[in-house]
Amino acid sequence: MWLSTGWLGRDWREWSGAKCRVGALHSRAAHAERLR
Repeated sequence: MWLSTGWLGRDWREWSGAKCRVGALHSRAAHAERLR
């Protein structure tokens, strides 16, 4: 395979990191809505 695991691992970390940030933003917004 020409895809190196290093490239794949970095891509996966960036993608999962972005997903976690989006999830945190959504949960924070939902929490703010409940507090209001």
